[in-house]
Formats: sequence, C-alpha cells, structure tokens
Amino acid sequence: MAITLRTTKGSALTHTEMDTNFSELDSRIIDSGGIASIARSVALDSAEAFQLLLDSSEIVNLIDSNYINSFALDSAATSSLIAGEGYTKYDSADTMGIIDSHVDADFIAAYVDSAFVALRAPDYITYYEDEVKGTVDSDYVFLKQRQYTFADDFQADTIALIDSDYVQARQSLDSSAVTGLIDSAYIQSRQLGADLIDSAVVLNLSIASLSEDSSPTLGGDLNMNGFSNAYAFNLGASGTSAYTFSDIRNRFFPTSENNPTLYLRRGEVYLFNNTTGGHPLEIQDSDGNPYEIGVANNRDSAGTGVVGITPSMSAPLRLKYQCTSHPAMNGIINIV
Repeated sequence: MAITLRTTKGSALTHTEMDTNFSELDSRIIDSGGIASIARSVALDSAEAFQLLLDSSEIVNLIDSNYINSFALDSAATSSLIAGEGYTKYDSADTMGIIDSHVDADFIAAYVDSAFVALRAPDYITYYEDEVKGTVDSDYVFLKQRQYTFADDFQADTIALIDSDYVQARQSLDSSAVTGLIDSAYIQSRQLGADLIDSAVVLNLSIASLSEDSSPTLGGDLNMNGFSNAYAFNLGASGTSAYTFSDIRNRFFPTSENNPTLYLRRGEVYLFNNTTGGHPLEIQDSDGNPYEIGVANNRDSAGTGVVGITPSMSAPLRLKYQCTSHPAMNGIINIV
C-alpha cells in the first residue's frame, strides 16, 4: 500500500489517510533481529574476505612510481593551493626573522643559565658504543672539520690590537721590576754555603795573576786518607799475537810495547783499559789459574772494557795477564 501525501499548501490529510499512513510505516519498520538476519545473509566470513584481498606483490605492481607521480602535486601547484586558501608561504630566513622579533634575548639569558641547562640535560645510554667508536675515527673527524679562513682585514685588525703594549699591559711584573727584586743581596741570601765567593770578588780577580805550576812540591807528608794512586794502561792488539801497551802521558811506555813485562807496586791501583773488543783480559797466577784477589772485572765480566788490580801485601811475587781467546797474547806481572 502506498503512503498518501499532499503537495498543495493548505490541503490537509484526513484522519483516515493519516491512520492508513501510520499503519503502512509500522509495517515497514525492521527490528534488530531482522537487520541481523539480513546482515548474516550478505556478510563475508574472514576466509572469503582474505580471498578478495590483494597480496603485497600485487599491491607493489599496482602502486608504482608512475601511480604516485600521477597523484603528486608539483611545487607550482602546491604554491597555488596555499595561496588559494589564503595562506602565506615563508622560507627559512622569514621564519628566523619572525622568531627573532618575538624572542627577548635578555630574558632568555637571565633564566636559561648553566644550572637551568644542567637540570634538564637528558641522560643518554649508548647501546652501540663499539660500533660508534669503530665508525667515528680520526679520519671521520678530520673529514667533517670546518675550515675557517680569516679575512685579511680581520687578521690585520687583530695584529694591530694585540701588539707589544697590549701584552706588556697584562704582565704582572715587567723586566725592571724583576731586576729590582732579584739583586745580588737576594741571590746571596739563598746560597747554600757560607764559604762562597760572590760575584764582586770573582770580578776583582785577575786572570793574568794565575799561572800553571809545572813542578809542584809538597811542603810535608801527603796524607791520602786511605786512597791510593791510580795508573791507567791503554791496551790495543797486534793481530792475535800480542797486546800493545801505552799510557796517556808516555811515562810508563814512551812508545807502544808488545806484551811488555809489568812492575806493579803493592797497594797501588792499576787499570787496564782494554780497547781491543775481541781479546778478553784475565789476570792469572803463575800456574795459569784465574787470580781474583784485588782484581775487579776480571775477563771484563761487566762489559766495561776496564780490568783493575790492586796488589795486596800478600799477593805473590809474580802474576800474569792473558787473553782468554788467543794464547800468544800474554805477559808477566811482577809485584814489588
């Protein structure tokens, strides 16, 4: 049955027509059970829904770069849309200018101090420390360093400002002040000994009044305080057949001698400076056994090249020196 309507203004429905319309509307109302029944009759379950879906490969094939580009707006179209909506486009310089005009630098400096920043510093935990260290090496840092070039006029201004007067003005003591403080009295008060000669006395000494005494004499007995005279012999080699002996002042050996016989006094110190390098010197008794009493560094065991001997009062009348590598290099030592 159809619903009766009036389209002419002032023409009303009769009571019978209204009752008929209400009955017709009531018959067309569907309750929730009816709606659920209809939904179940046309709904898809999950398996049917999945069959209708596209997999990823099919989506990739459909939505490619051409598909995206067809829906993309170029910069001109974007600017046109922005202008059409009544907006103004700002670049980075415009944005910075707006920020600067609305920021009170003095206000920020007064409140955002080091304590403010430290209080709000975030705590970071690095989980990839080894990877970061491996990547950010010295080459990486050097590659990303900024190169600064100072203009010539700036450099010239700097040189003109930081001159000698600028440096001198910032020194705590100048040279005249130091000279006035560190004088001879200052130095004398800090000397360690009382028996020292100051500079004035040294300057008054005449170098011309000093001369070498070529023949000094003693006015009495010389007390050695337990020490002895020490004599040094320089040893070379004549092949593998002999040691060569000499001394620095040519007193014991006016000329070099091969395997000489030596006469050593008891209680005196004798040093054999062996410069051969390949002929170890050993002090032996008359039977060829190593003699160690009063001998230092026998066979050059310390590697210094110097063998020393101080004959004692009980030393035998005769010893010998011998190269431990070459039998022909030897000589007699008489103890007197």
